[in-house]
Amino acid sequence: IDRVELMTYDLFDAFGYHADFSGTANAVFQTINAGFQPEQIDIGLPFYSRPIDGSEYWGDYKAYAERLGRYNNLIIDNTFDHDGAPLATPQYFNSVQMVSDKTAFALDAGVGGVMIWHLTCDLPYDNELSLLRAIQTVKNEKATADG
Repeated sequence: IDRVELMTYDLFDAFGYHADFSGTANAVFQTINAGFQPEQIDIGLPFYSRPIDGSEYWGDYKAYAERLGRYNNLIIDNTFDHDGAPLATPQYFNSVQMVSDKTAFALDAGVGGVMIWHLTCDLPYDNELSLLRAIQTVKNEKATADG
């Protein structure tokens, strides 16, 4: 096996949050403990939401990004699914800060990189809340800090 793509999303913690930071870090450590080298590991980043009850709905980040802002990961008020049906359960996202934190962790842990699912859920790169932009910003900042 040359590479392990850790799909560390759609895994729910005790609060119903999918793809939380500790679950991602634990998956990396478990994979290393199983014998893989850090550089063989890519960390999966979701660009979509999941309801905290684990129901089968995947929301586009771009539709909620302005309401989430940089730091919030949870939409708690009622919204609507892609077909206009009401969603009564809060949705959990990885916002700009969470994606930034996971990217910094990936660089610090020396893993091979990050992967995303899926690009069409993101905002345009020139938007300050773009998740792809968050990844690149952290990468640039780490490169500058490391000299």
